[in-house]
Amino acid sequence: MTGGTLRLEVHDVPANDDHAVALVRTMAERGGRNYDANEAHVAHYRDGRLTEFWPLSSDQQALDDLLNA
Repeated sequence: MTGGTLRLEVHDVPANDDHAVALVRTMAERGGRNYDANEAHVAHYRDGRLTEFWPLSSDQQALDDLLNA
């Protein structure tokens, strides 16, 4: 979707056996739109398998605009 422009800079990943939170800066371009925002990627694990994933953006409108470009 982003033609290879998607980039993630991971700042930290606090985690335990059941949960992980990746604090990242995400950058991408699509259809003439740019996205550059901080995100939290929340993951829940059960029996070593990913069961839920919640990506949270500091600029949801810009992410929506990028995905709908």
